[in-house]
Amino acid sequence: YLDSLAVLPAHRNSGLGSLLIRDAIETGRRRGYRKFALIVEKSSPDLQQYYSSFGFIPGEDINFFGDSYMRMTLEG
Repeated sequence: YLDSLAVLPAHRNSGLGSLLIRDAIETGRRRGYRKFALIVEKSSPDLQQYYSSFGFIPGEDINFFGDSYMRMTLEG
């Protein structure tokens, strides 16, 4: 279970976030997990596209404390 992932502004667009996401997915796969899910703010289409580039597929809408999110999943 990974609650959140963030990269400091000074290190964004350096590939660090992609490295962390890929490593988390590969670590999960080595441990036998085949399905991964995350939530992303509905107001962040660029971030949704970013996660889509890893193979995450948009799913259901979720509301937490008045904020709207989209669940995205990756299988395989």
